[in-house]
Amino acid sequence: MGFYNIIEPKYFGGFKCTGSACPQNCCGRWERVLWTNEEYERLVSREMPEELRVKIGSAFVKEQNARNINLSNLACPFLSENGLCSLQLTFGEEILSATCAMYPRTAVFNNSVLTRGCFSSCPEVLRILSEDENALEISLRTVQVHGNTVEFKAVSCENEQDFAKNPALAFRNELFGLFFDIISEKSAGIQTNLAIGAVAAKTLSEVSENELPEAIEKLAKRLDETDFLDEREFMGKPLAGELFAELFGERLENHDEKRLAEIFAGREYFFRNLAKNLLFELKMPFYLTERGIFENFLVYGTAVTLAEFLAAACAVDGNAELVLARLAELDRMTAHDKNAAGKILAFLEKAAFSGTICSI
Repeated sequence: MGFYNIIEPKYFGGFKCTGSACPQNCCGRWERVLWTNEEYERLVSREMPEELRVKIGSAFVKEQNARNINLSNLACPFLSENGLCSLQLTFGEEILSATCAMYPRTAVFNNSVLTRGCFSSCPEVLRILSEDENALEISLRTVQVHGNTVEFKAVSCENEQDFAKNPALAFRNELFGLFFDIISEKSAGIQTNLAIGAVAAKTLSEVSENELPEAIEKLAKRLDETDFLDEREFMGKPLAGELFAELFGERLENHDEKRLAEIFAGREYFFRNLAKNLLFELKMPFYLTERGIFENFLVYGTAVTLAEFLAAACAVDGNAELVLARLAELDRMTAHDKNAAGKILAFLEKAAFSGTICSI
């Protein structure tokens, strides 16, 4: 008999999709919705009305190892009028692709640890983060299994082959714990936490994989040192504004942080919840497994900063509902699109940002 551990935020176990009541149905506004060939074959092997079979035939575009649903007007053709999936209504949940069935959940399995959370592109997840101060408390439990192997559906499972390509991946869980503790530190602001995390990530990226455990332990002890928690800033608004405009073609000139604070009065924990949730979403510290610890942290820290930047802009003439709606859209364009991560790193390199953040 074997076992594995599950690490997840407190809200994960109680999360439920709101279905047709959702203000932003998850079946729209995507650029790609992939089904594996196996999932597609399972769908088309079912008996169905000829009208639906014709619709399926025109909706899916064949790719090398998958099928891509053609999203005309960024909406899934199988979205029914009541806001639910017509395929699921017809055949049941077991016929869906793993992605459709799992969303907004995300998970990675590494060294007998399953780390899972939910994407904040889901409005219900954002609502929970904004209304439950303890939503991001860590839940840890052990699951016993028969035998020595475990099979998961729609989970990124990392193994020895992955560790050979990027040896630091073998310490994913320890690194995640370090960064989670840094971002959770309430004695400092989020921008300070991000700056400290970037310095820690830079330090870790410069040691060999054999030295990582000792380096992680030393950095964890430094979190208790007051000089390590001096006020500092990860990224200023001018640079965040330039990056936002380059990524999304929208220039946001006006910001009102005072109004934003008024909107979320009594819920000041929301943005720290959001920052901690992004650690799960981006599978930190390795969203991009081919990149190093420092580069991955830069992508993560920038995603958090862009969320703060957008929220302050929305607060000028908006309310909490507008802020949350725009943040959900932002998450879709960053956490779900690795091309955005590449663009972020290219922009930061051009701006010589790495040297600036690590000279604090």
